[in-house]
Amino acid sequence: FGLKFVRRCNEARVIVDCSHTGYRTTMDAIEASNQPVVFSHANPKAVKSSPRNITDEQIKAVAATGGLVGAVGYPAFVSDSIRPTLDQFVEHIDYYVQLTGINHVGIGMDYYLGQHPVADLNEARAMYEASVDSGRWRKDTYPPPPYYYPEGIETPKGMPNLTERLLQRDYTKEDVRKILGGNWMRVFKEVWGG
Repeated sequence: FGLKFVRRCNEARVIVDCSHTGYRTTMDAIEASNQPVVFSHANPKAVKSSPRNITDEQIKAVAATGGLVGAVGYPAFVSDSIRPTLDQFVEHIDYYVQLTGINHVGIGMDYYLGQHPVADLNEARAMYEASVDSGRWRKDTYPPPPYYYPEGIETPKGMPNLTERLLQRDYTKEDVRKILGGNWMRVFKEVWGG
């Protein structure tokens, strides 16, 4: 059924996203797809060990399809600190670029309603408990709130800080454009046409 589903996604021009699949499912989906595959929001295990982060093998396999990985800002997937720094977030981008090249890296922040300062701590805890109780989240993967996204990019308003930091880290303007959306546009055009 899964292989038929991937084929149908390819026929319907739906992007195959492996962000919430296990290792074997990911590798099977990547092999089955005849179009670029993505991890819309995932970080490398080599930088931060987490059950939700992905291996070098998965990263290289997605890149080989012409796809990409979107670096995610969810704090527990960035660092061991409750308040990750912008540089800790950029380390994930650097790692992807070094492993696969500039054309296979994007941003997949995964901002959401339970994060600080969008939700107060009581609201965030209620959302967390509901997610755990429903089985959607596991406590060994998702620690309890508060959730402070990387310093300087805590909300979308701070994204110019990421642009500035990437330029300070000697990424060219063209590279920054690719990371901040150009690579996503390339994948969208290839899969959707146009």
